[in-house]
Amino acid sequence: MSEDKPKKGGLNSLQDALRTTFVFIRIVMFLLVIAFVFSGVRTIEKNEKAVVLQFGKLKSTFDSNSRFVFAWPYPFDSVISIKTSSSRSLKSLRFTPKENPGDKIIKTVANTSLIPGEDGYLITADLNLLHCESTLRYTIADLPKYLFDSQDFEKLLLQLVDSSLLQSVAERNIDKARNQKEITQATLSRLNKRITDLQLGIEVLSIELKISFPAQIREETIAVSQASNEAARLQSEAELYARKTLNEAESSAAKVLTQADIDTTDLRARSEALMKTFLSLKGLYDKAPNMTQELLLREKMASILPDLEAVYLTNPDNTQLRLAMPRRPLQKKGEIKK
Repeated sequence: MSEDKPKKGGLNSLQDALRTTFVFIRIVMFLLVIAFVFSGVRTIEKNEKAVVLQFGKLKSTFDSNSRFVFAWPYPFDSVISIKTSSSRSLKSLRFTPKENPGDKIIKTVANTSLIPGEDGYLITADLNLLHCESTLRYTIADLPKYLFDSQDFEKLLLQLVDSSLLQSVAERNIDKARNQKEITQATLSRLNKRITDLQLGIEVLSIELKISFPAQIREETIAVSQASNEAARLQSEAELYARKTLNEAESSAAKVLTQADIDTTDLRARSEALMKTFLSLKGLYDKAPNMTQELLLREKMASILPDLEAVYLTNPDNTQLRLAMPRRPLQKKGEIKK
């Protein structure tokens, strides 16, 4: 009996240990299951969008407003997140001449002609040649279309950029094709239309074009550039002179109009004063015409001969005229009496 008691005590201890171990293993397994279930949960940053794929098929789309993406763990679900608000760039060198690695170390003389198939170039409507390096900047607007609607997205986008630029240059002669602003706007407009038609899920921000002449006609290019700069300078001077002349003419016209307004106002005021005087004299004339005539005549004679002391009016019907002469000479105006 004494030997059985130690055996039973050992078995009880072993059972307790196994029971504790099983409980620990269950807890660990439960935690592992919980961790596995929530392993598909992802966070979305402010400038990101995410898509959830279930067995390779599109299940749902999330943007930065969601903050968290809840998905089943792999291989059931998979989450793809991409920064969509940041700008992406794509450069095309299709219409640029071929560069040899040694040219960056030792500057060599350019070939006398372009090599088809190796050197890229554009042809204008009047059969002139141009080189152009283009850089496209865009953002992702529709993530599922961007990811799944085209197999090689960048290759397709490069083809669209190159074809849009090629057609824009081919429709114009050399003078218009060298106009950076015009070619950029035409290429961007044609490119946006094609992207909208194909529903690529992107939004074009800008396209930068670096247009240049082939190196084989570098001297002629410099001469054309100098002539263009001189023409631009002369045009700027002509526009400046035209603006200056126009401003001076407008200023002179404004002065003439202002003086005309002043003269008109003065003439109107004098006319109104004369009309008022005329009406008052007319009233006197209607009452006493002879007296009014003599009064007006005396005033007019006094204004014509201001040095006269008196004015005598004679009647033509009366031939006798008697004047009372003073005993001393008449005193002139302003003279002091003695």
